[in-house]
Amino acid sequence: MKRKHLFIKLFSFFLIFSLFSCKKDSIKMVEKQSFYLDTICSIKIDAGHKALLNEADAILKYYDTYFSRYRKGSFVSKLNRKRVTGNKKILYFYDYYMKLPSVVREHYKINLAYLLDLWDFNHGGKIPKKNEIKNALKILKNERIVVKDGKLYITGKSGFDLGGLLKGVLLDEISQLFKKNGAKKYIINLGGDIAVFSALPYLWNIGIKNPYGEGIITYISVNKKEFFLVTSGDYERYFIKNGKRYNHIMDPHTGYPARYYKSVTVISDQGIKADILSTAIFSMKEDVAKRFFNTFTQNDAALLITTNREFIPSKNLKESKDEEGTIFYYFGK
Repeated sequence: MKRKHLFIKLFSFFLIFSLFSCKKDSIKMVEKQSFYLDTICSIKIDAGHKALLNEADAILKYYDTYFSRYRKGSFVSKLNRKRVTGNKKILYFYDYYMKLPSVVREHYKINLAYLLDLWDFNHGGKIPKKNEIKNALKILKNERIVVKDGKLYITGKSGFDLGGLLKGVLLDEISQLFKKNGAKKYIINLGGDIAVFSALPYLWNIGIKNPYGEGIITYISVNKKEFFLVTSGDYERYFIKNGKRYNHIMDPHTGYPARYYKSVTVISDQGIKADILSTAIFSMKEDVAKRFFNTFTQNDAALLITTNREFIPSKNLKESKDEEGTIFYYFGK
């Protein structure tokens, strides 16, 4: 099958993906762009379902308004102040989180608000003192989250931060809206976290941003009708102090930014899962990540790019070379 480089540009503050197809179809697409969750959101859908774009935008606005902890009136900020909530979505997020494998919950914490505030990335970033980090880890360890009689209670000084799962939840919810209404094709891009679907056979090639510079370092060919793909990288949000880069993805074991990888890409059949796993794996040591890969289903895949410029693919990614000699990875049937 000849590859036609028909690029569908995905915009965000940082270009994470270039998405293109090896087969052009006759489905006409329409697009709506907006700005939510501090990123540019691009949603494309087949022209016959254009009306759904406004419904999708309303979903984005709702989550941006009520689930960012930085908005005073949001459910999350109220939980962090009052230490209790009965919000069903937050209860669902926490229930989903608690059902994840323990190795994932060890490396991604849903209640990192106190530690994240110390690093203050929202205002350019700062390096906390060692005793502040030590205290933050103690607070994290001692904090208790209890669900009782339909309400969630927090004891301790920290609070919820949904940054590692919220865009994944939105990918799921908007995808469900589109499928329920019979959409033939769509591409949802929330600042680089993507969901794609095509009713027709389609081979998607996702270019992975070069974390060391400009352009694309490799790409993944995905032969699936529908999938969700999320990349976490140290180039997305960071500050530099005394020549050292500090990224925003915290290692909950050390209290410092994780430094094992330059980027982690996860593909899955669920947006919330891909979002959480990309964040969790980013703070896993290489041997831990490789063992975790053994638990992957046929719907899950991951590609790690280390600080030593090495590619570490999960076993269900097949390495290959295209006609131009570029190494890429294939995932699917």
